[in-house]
Amino acid sequence: MAFEVSKVGKLADQLESMAYDWVLEDINVSFGVTSEEEMTRENVAEIEEYLKAPFTNYAEGYCRSVLTTIVNNWLEVNEIPYG
Repeated sequence: MAFEVSKVGKLADQLESMAYDWVLEDINVSFGVTSEEEMTRENVAEIEEYLKAPFTNYAEGYCRSVLTTIVNNWLEVNEIPYG
């Protein structure tokens, strides 16, 4: 039997959850909101601009994934087409 790392999916879920909490705190502080729902279109546009910047380290991948999800959810809830 070959070596195998178990529960990798569970680890990925935990890392994504931590990234979500981390990113949401920065959103709250940066934009003076207490939830994603309070963000304005201008806030979302600023996040979209941030997402265009190049990656500088591996951890940003988790943050970018969370930010992309937050932006897409906000656009969907507010019935604004993507892009």
